[in-house]
Amino acid sequence: MKSYLEIKVPIENDALWFEELRRRIREQGVNVRWQNAYYHITVAFVHEEPKEESIRCLFFNCLKWRVAPSLTFDKLDAFSISPGRHILYLTSGHPSEEFTAMVKEVRETLAETSCDFDKDFRLHVTLGRVFDERVGIEQLNSIANSIEVPPFTLCLPEAQYHEYRGEVIDKWTMWPDEKSAVKARDKFERNAFMNALSNFGMQDPDF
Repeated sequence: MKSYLEIKVPIENDALWFEELRRRIREQGVNVRWQNAYYHITVAFVHEEPKEESIRCLFFNCLKWRVAPSLTFDKLDAFSISPGRHILYLTSGHPSEEFTAMVKEVRETLAETSCDFDKDFRLHVTLGRVFDERVGIEQLNSIANSIEVPPFTLCLPEAQYHEYRGEVIDKWTMWPDEKSAVKARDKFERNAFMNALSNFGMQDPDF
């Protein structure tokens, strides 16, 4: 089964830079299928999940105590998938340490399994897909790079694990701050300890 982990990105469709991008594209007569509010960053795309591996559990373990990262977006660009097929996207010139650390942990943990996943990571939020053989990547890059994106920072707490072109398999909300994450982890570990004592018929020790 093909699947992927994404971080949702709450971009506003009426942002001035986005309106300017759509206007420039219309003026050039480029055929674009806009993303239409479903904005996200794909952290990892899994081509095949072996039966012995639980990728859902792997993602959960990577994210369960993680504080939601923030990311500052400041640039538009484009890349090619194949001749006549291109992606217009939003990105960050200086990704935050917490975002980079989250991506690194997820992808390194995946690499320790036997699943087949995309080895290259490109930080991008797809805004539109170009299906137009008349249009080259140089033209799209010229349009995208000419638009100034005033830097704006978003907190990104929502993660979803999707079946490719299918249903959401699971979703998680990362913690708003370190204090909340530590408190939740301590409570979880305390409950796990109490359950272990109960299984052995022991009493709660007085801490």
